[in-house]
Amino acid sequence: MIAVIIFIGAMSGVFTAAGLFALITSVGVINRYADVSGTSRHVSLYEECIIIGATAANAVYVLGITVRIGMTGCIIFGLISGIFIGTFLISLAETVKALPIFVQAPVLVLLWRRQRQEKH
Repeated sequence: MIAVIIFIGAMSGVFTAAGLFALITSVGVINRYADVSGTSRHVSLYEECIIIGATAANAVYVLGITVRIGMTGCIIFGLISGIFIGTFLISLAETVKALPIFVQAPVLVLLWRRQRQEKH
């Protein structure tokens, strides 16, 4: 029974990491990072770092590993995490600029149909 729980936990972590990586790459955020920073030749390094980081974080969480980094380590981790989240959100926002167009398109279609019905 414990082997089943360990297997389910490990697979949950693997699928979570794979889902996060799939989201980041499918939206094109990694390429946007590379374009903005002028490091397009290192895209594969960015992808590998995201895979390793997500896998390591899931392993720490699922296996309950305690990482003792002290107050200085917490401050550094917080700064790095904040920088990543901030740049990720900015890149995501720039990547999906067309989102407002897609949100407004159904409304415009409904208005157009309503006008057409009123004319007939």
